[in-house]
Amino acid sequence: MHLNPEEMRKVDEISRFARERIRREANDIDERSLYPEDLIKGLAEIGLFRFYIPKEYGGFGFSLSSLMESIRIISRECASTALIPDVTLSLFGEPVAKYGSDFLKRRYLGKITSGAIGALAITEPGAGSDAAAITTTALKKNGSFILNGTKTFITNGLQAEFFVVSAVTNSARKHSGITLFVVDRDSPGLSIGKEFSKMGIRGT
Repeated sequence: MHLNPEEMRKVDEISRFARERIRREANDIDERSLYPEDLIKGLAEIGLFRFYIPKEYGGFGFSLSSLMESIRIISRECASTALIPDVTLSLFGEPVAKYGSDFLKRRYLGKITSGAIGALAITEPGAGSDAAAITTTALKKNGSFILNGTKTFITNGLQAEFFVVSAVTNSARKHSGITLFVVDRDSPGLSIGKEFSKMGIRGT
């Protein structure tokens, strides 16, 4: 893995934070199912949420390798704390950065650099690994889309400010008929369900 000097300095900073802050809180986070809010704020302050965001939207424009190395280092101390920024940057931020409109990039990527949490909502009660089996639909009406469906087991779901949501727009095209939408947490009709009791990674 090759990192440039600037990336290496930031990864070293993340490593120190993981050893000095995350390590001592990890057991409590997992045993008590605590969301590590202070740790996430700390990671945002030292720039983790800017790693993989393009410079024109307030990020560092770092490589994916630098982000993955940072997530690996954090995971050694606490998988929950690592998964929160990983999902935000990899599963929300990357799709928006690569495929989103200029409007979406301007609206959401800058928020991520400040530590706002994102999520990817694909899994449903009857569809998970087989993403083409989702039943959530999106119907266009008066220039907008109305989404109708249920998602489950969404990492960051309780804390996310916005979601990338998969929905069927053309059932005849199978997986090619699925479209991804960005949905704000406060969108009319969106409700967040209860937290699940899990076997591990309980802080998210």
